[in-house]
Amino acid sequence: MSLLRILFGAALLAFGRKLYWLFVGALGFAAASSIATQYLQGMNEWLVLGIALGVGILGALLAMWVQNFAIGLAGFFGGGQIAISFLAFIGMAPRGWYWFPFLIGGVIGMMLVLLFFDWALIILSSLGGASLLTQAFTLPRPTMLLFFIILAVIGIMIQSRMMSAEE
Repeated sequence: MSLLRILFGAALLAFGRKLYWLFVGALGFAAASSIATQYLQGMNEWLVLGIALGVGILGALLAMWVQNFAIGLAGFFGGGQIAISFLAFIGMAPRGWYWFPFLIGGVIGMMLVLLFFDWALIILSSLGGASLLTQAFTLPRPTMLLFFIILAVIGIMIQSRMMSAEE
């Protein structure tokens, strides 16, 4: 699972806006992985991986066919995943009420993506990629937060330069 997080995370950091279907699929994978891990504790890791991959593939396919709906859905999952990751980084991982901060982050993420499409994709995919990459490693909390911030900034810089080059 860590290798997939690293691959998806690196791809999101560099190409999240350009390959929006990858953004949708990777964030669907990350969100489903987190939710399945939370609610299917003690279950086979292959089951969790299968559920996460299935949701990710479904999200990527949906993104190719129904772009606006899929991008809004990706914003929702991305915002929810980022909210949960942020709470974990600051030591406030939700227990029992996991869905509430996910829902709030999801609604904010969806609104951002729909209002500011390109920049929202850049920011959310960079944050999502940084989140996936930091989750793949076991680091002390302050180091993990610093690693997350550095990776997110690098992703935003890479993608914004790519967008400027296209214009």
